[in-house]
Order: sequence, then C-alpha cells, then structure tokens
Amino acid sequence: MKKPNQQLKQPPTKSQQSHGDWHCEPCEKHFAMKSQFDAHVLTHEACWAPGCDFSASKRVVTSHHQTAHGQYAGSGLKEIEVEGQKFHGPSLSSIPCKQFVAKGTCKRGDECNFAHTGALSTAQDKAKQQYLKLQATQVKEHKSSLLRKLLAKDIDKEHRHILQSFRYLVEHQFFQPTPDDDVEVLE
Repeated sequence: MKKPNQQLKQPPTKSQQSHGDWHCEPCEKHFAMKSQFDAHVLTHEACWAPGCDFSASKRVVTSHHQTAHGQYAGSGLKEIEVEGQKFHGPSLSSIPCKQFVAKGTCKRGDECNFAHTGALSTAQDKAKQQYLKLQATQVKEHKSSLLRKLLAKDIDKEHRHILQSFRYLVEHQFFQPTPDDDVEVLE
C-alpha cells in the first residue's frame, strides 16, 4: 500500500501556478503541470523500516534506507586503535643487492646500502655464475654493418693479396741482409 507523501511542498500559490512549478523535495524533481506531479506522487513508496514515515520513489527510498537505517548508518566514522602495527617494509640493509647476487661483486663495495650476504647458495646459482664468468672471458661476435656485408668479398680479396705478399717476402728472405750488401750497422 502506498502512502501519500507527507514531505511534499505545500500546494503552490497563484504566482507559482502561473509558472507551473510543482516540486517533489525527496525526489528533487520539478513538474510543469499538476497532473504530472500527482502521477509522480502515486509512484511513491513508504520506507519499510518500522516507525519511519519517509516516502519517495523506490530508488530514493532504497538510498534513504541504506543511509538512515542500513549497516553503515550511525554515529559516523569510527577510529580503530592500532598501536605500533604500522608496517614500513624491510630495511634496505636486509634486501639483497641485485648486482652482488648476479655477478658476485658490487661496484659500490662497502658503500652499498643493500645486503651482500648469501648471494649464491644453490647449485643452479653457482652454475649460472660459472656461465656468466665464461661469457665474460669469451670474445663476443661483432655484428657487422651493412657496408661491411656489402664489401665482404672485396675485403677478403685484399686480405688474401696482403697474405700472399707477406708469404713472398718471408720465402725470399727479402729483409735479410745478404753478404753482397754493404750495410753499415750504426751503434
């Protein structure tokens, strides 16, 4: 059963009737004609909380019930007392140094704020460390540029010519002095 709204504005005066300003306060709606206003008032429902005579549209009544009678209605926000339970996270000195864990050394040394303990404990970490050391000692293959790739045949040809000339010089002992040469040795 629907109850008439008791919180409606008093019927408008003659000056308001000429403007056609009908207002429903709980729903915050304005109507141009009295027939529209009356039709709207018929859609109102009463609040289902015992002892409450609030009535409005279903959406507004639901919102009213949650705020006035619901779980979170009451004296406002409550402060929860939590003493000394704030968590600030681990200190920097307890976080392991990533560089020390990966390489076994840290370039900052004693000035590093992070922990340098227990870096390699498992066999997998030791194998990784050995692999990294091996990679560091090996020469990395240089990526050749497009120009080098285009000139590769010509470069190889030049290298072969130079090696042939060295071979010729060595085989014929070109730089060795012969007994026929008059070479003065300056000392």
